[in-house]
Amino acid sequence: LVRDDYDNFTECQESNKLSKELWKAMQRFVVWVEVDAELIHAVLVFLAIRGIGKTKAFLQSMQRDEQTPEDVLLELMNNFERKVPAFTSLTKDAQSLVMRAFDVHRNFNFAQFLQGENSPHHIGVLQTIIREEGQRMLRFYLLSLVGVMCGLRGKETMCGSKFLDQQNGMMLMAGIAMLQRLEDTSPNGIYWSYIAERAVALRLPFDTL
Repeated sequence: LVRDDYDNFTECQESNKLSKELWKAMQRFVVWVEVDAELIHAVLVFLAIRGIGKTKAFLQSMQRDEQTPEDVLLELMNNFERKVPAFTSLTKDAQSLVMRAFDVHRNFNFAQFLQGENSPHHIGVLQTIIREEGQRMLRFYLLSLVGVMCGLRGKETMCGSKFLDQQNGMMLMAGIAMLQRLEDTSPNGIYWSYIAERAVALRLPFDTL
């Protein structure tokens, strides 16, 4: 995606292939993120370690009744960083981005947003965090989301992205476009604009309240 290699990215997509038009939209997103080497390194570390928080051994070692995978990772990175050597390879600024991104993921479920299963309140929580953390945090967070989505169904092939085809890509980019408006649009506006756009895409009737 970052290298703008459309053929490699879509090689494993046998049907419903990601269109070149949608690919161009994804490339505009990459430009908007202002990707640099430090940011790519941080995103790769984020993607590599995000599953550690679901490991039973680490979950049990936290000795708390209620915890999310993000809680476990944040505890490890704060107090046991030697157990996460990939994290220690980052610069201090990049480490801060990764930790804050896990905190954002803990507070906002993007998959639920794409399915229309959360509410404007959840978007408001995300908006508050981003306004406190700044634009670079928003760009890193959204890039990490794209990385997560690209890797779904990764066990089936090491070539390109099998999951991010035309249908899933349209839904992802619609959600990304809405969250890019966090700084200047109300949570209600973002939520209902996304629901309306999904209704149009699915050819379902909708109206304003």
